[in-house]
Amino acid sequence: MNRIFIITIFVFIVFVNLALGAGETLKMQWMGIGARTLAMGNTGTAIIGLPYASFYNPASVSARGKFSMAGGNQFLALDRKLYFASLASEISGGAGIGITWVHSSVADVEARDIDGELFGTIDNGDDAIFFAFAKEFFKKLHIGAGIEYIQRSIENVSTSTAGFGIGMSYRLESPQITIGASAQNLLMKLSWNSNDYYGTGQISNEDLPIVLRAGASFMANLNDIPLHICADVWNGGDDVHYGLGVETTIFSKPHSSPGDDEDGGKNIPALILRGGIADGRFSGGAGIFFKVSKILSIGIDYAIVKEKEDLTPRHIIDLSFDRL
Repeated sequence: MNRIFIITIFVFIVFVNLALGAGETLKMQWMGIGARTLAMGNTGTAIIGLPYASFYNPASVSARGKFSMAGGNQFLALDRKLYFASLASEISGGAGIGITWVHSSVADVEARDIDGELFGTIDNGDDAIFFAFAKEFFKKLHIGAGIEYIQRSIENVSTSTAGFGIGMSYRLESPQITIGASAQNLLMKLSWNSNDYYGTGQISNEDLPIVLRAGASFMANLNDIPLHICADVWNGGDDVHYGLGVETTIFSKPHSSPGDDEDGGKNIPALILRGGIADGRFSGGAGIFFKVSKILSIGIDYAIVKEKEDLTPRHIIDLSFDRL
């Protein structure tokens, strides 16, 4: 057990240091998705149970013990769009699968000629699919691998590529600490060909920089108040990014008042409050989950994230369905 813990810490440190030298990549990958994780400072690498775990850490799709699906939309300034759909489930023997689709785009960008005259508008967009499989290889040590597909378009020129992602997650029971690390965009290269559009274009190749994430989460209890504290570090653009977050649960799970099943008592929803900070910018949000049957709950998550350059804050809304 101690050897596994030491190896895990070593991998965590290596990932943090490797992140210091990364370059430009898809903005959706370092902006993050999901109202829960974004409300907590974009910290998703070491959170167990995310329906969009395949986006943050392939290893986290195992050890779920249930099936869930979710979708969400971010309301962004400057005509930007970013939304996702995902599902994840444990399948058998401590193994799990997950898939996440993410779309980001900018619509109606002004197109001007060499003299600055407006002659139309163009749309730019990215689509990414993350499929992951993970399994518990040792007690509480989960290792996952994923297949990734990315398609990019700039004006009428499109290109796509496929590659791999990997991740690991290790959980301690006392204290309740989870450590995770992941790498995306392995062996991925985009080849741009503008001949069909411009007639006399050229072919250029673009290596997608590897996206590295490392994180930890800690379950604590402060005066009977349950706390989930998370921290992540990841690369994106020319910078290293960090996030810190916390959430507290008002009710531990969707439940019913006495006599609900037989006598029509009131359903009591679970209520979760969250807050965080990422790169010095604050975020917050809440989630509410309703039990709609003996096996299903529906959740609504909301987050608000402060943007840089005095832009209007991001508003994120997710809808999720979880098997109880």
